[in-house]
Amino acid sequence: MKHRLFGQPMFGWWYQRIAALLLVGLLTIHIHFIKQRFWAAGTMRYDDMVATLRNPWCKVLEMLFLFFALSHGGIGVYGVCKQYWFFKSHPRVLKGLLWVVGCAMYCLAALIILPI
Repeated sequence: MKHRLFGQPMFGWWYQRIAALLLVGLLTIHIHFIKQRFWAAGTMRYDDMVATLRNPWCKVLEMLFLFFALSHGGIGVYGVCKQYWFFKSHPRVLKGLLWVVGCAMYCLAALIILPI
């Protein structure tokens, strides 16, 4: 089934809404975690930040946040480009391009976040 206004499959439309809610929740947890850890102490040192980023739960939080942000943004870009630009007649090219760019960005971020 397709969304009647945007012409996207309903799964993508619903996923984007659910991902947005998850992003708000993950961002709230992220900010609360940082606030509780550093703002309450009144200082933020590099050593403390590295210790926080070495926490496995922090890495899981950051990787989930990144996954949902990239997928949410990718679906949004896909919907806009599919309606207005060259890719309107070539949706597979657009979809492939967005998959490659999204996976590359996720892998680069994993290379930064996970080894810490």
